[in-house]
Amino acid sequence: MSIDPNAAIIATQVANAISPFLLEATKGAASKLGEEAATGAAGLFRWLKEKLGSRARMALEEFRKDPESKGSQTALSEELEKALREDAALMEGLRKQFGPLLLAGEKAQNIVQSGDFNSAVNIQGSGNTVDQ
Repeated sequence: MSIDPNAAIIATQVANAISPFLLEATKGAASKLGEEAATGAAGLFRWLKEKLGSRARMALEEFRKDPESKGSQTALSEELEKALREDAALMEGLRKQFGPLLLAGEKAQNIVQSGDFNSAVNIQGSGNTVDQ
């Protein structure tokens, strides 16, 4: 079994992707979200409920109950990471079904620095300029 090094990144992206949908749903205003985003996040939420094991599903349910809680979001990310590391098919299904909704691991930007007086900038998109 190969462990996907992007499991932690994708787990966090999943929690971030469903968070706005859950926040609006708790306020009874999910329709305020763009239809595509709401459908994507709602579909992701339903898919996760069907595919996850009991611990991760329980973390998902706790996050659904209180999507403003950083603790429940962190717990979900941690349980998702474990599930994604243990189940390559889950990771593949997530990427295949919801890749456009998530920033795939290959699009992640990581910076590792050492020493003093360093600076770093992460930029996404096209046509960007940076003045220093």
